[in-house]
Amino acid sequence: KESLVISQFLENDLESVTSAKFPILDRIKKTLLDAGAEGALMTGSGPSVFGVFGSEKRAEQAREEILLCDFGMVFLATNWKRTTIEH
Repeated sequence: KESLVISQFLENDLESVTSAKFPILDRIKKTLLDAGAEGALMTGSGPSVFGVFGSEKRAEQAREEILLCDFGMVFLATNWKRTTIEH
């Protein structure tokens, strides 16, 4: 699974510093992982957090679960695909 491979390389050096100041980031990550994400990470210097899911169906289910937590806005992006361009 490409999603699992991608999840193994998620890293953000600023996350520990930012999470110490804003513990909600860790709660959001835990919620994503508990909802089935194969990986979760804070983006850049925050405040967004994302999860990587193995299927669109699981991501949609997780989105519904996360909406109930009232963390704020929730977005679902899908269809990451490796493609080749022919000239």
